[in-house]
Amino acid sequence: MILVVEDDPSIADLAGKIIHKIGYEVSSADSADRAMVMIENEGLRPRLVISDVVMPGLSGLELAAILRFKHPEIKILLMSGYTENVITKHGELDPNLPFIQKPFTRAELADKIRATLEAE
Repeated sequence: MILVVEDDPSIADLAGKIIHKIGYEVSSADSADRAMVMIENEGLRPRLVISDVVMPGLSGLELAAILRFKHPEIKILLMSGYTENVITKHGELDPNLPFIQKPFTRAELADKIRATLEAE
């Protein structure tokens, strides 16, 4: 199960379709706050969370920090269409966290998902 956390419905839909087509079950949340409710209160246990970095409310970087602390077994892949200087206004990108730049192709997303899931 892969959870996509993205506040733009068109990007969430596209990522969900790509993920489904490459053979994974997928769920989505329109905010990091909603993702935390799904994980903490509703028992969702994704193998991977793919999160946008810049979102209203809790940012993708904050979500990643919380998940790494509370659920270290969940892999995280961050994505953004913004430049690095805009992203750093929301926190420092951890070089150990996988990252994919938007827009991405189906092949790029598939490769990044596989690499993230296979990484220790």
